[in-house]
Amino acid sequence: MAGLPSKGVIRVDADDRVTGGLFVAEGIETALSLPPPAWATVSAGTLAGLPVLDGLEALTIAVDADDAGQRAAERCAATWHDAGREVRLFDLATIRAGSTNGL
Repeated sequence: MAGLPSKGVIRVDADDRVTGGLFVAEGIETALSLPPPAWATVSAGTLAGLPVLDGLEALTIAVDADDAGQRAAERCAATWHDAGREVRLFDLATIRAGSTNGL
């Protein structure tokens, strides 16, 4: 990829399936492995700047293990929380180790 994307997501699930809550992850492979509906942000920067979306009351963020991914998830979570939305963070290292409790 030449350069980094600054906006946009890969919508793994159609918009009409996104009602009430959404899973997001940086990588497309991770988003594909999450329960629907899920989207991939492709980069930490896009995740960090994910705007609060009308009609969604909850966001679940799959957090990458690297520093950039963790900072992006925390920034996104703060934005959504400050807007009064429910936010959950899932550590991908835990999920990859086989513990998907709560997903």
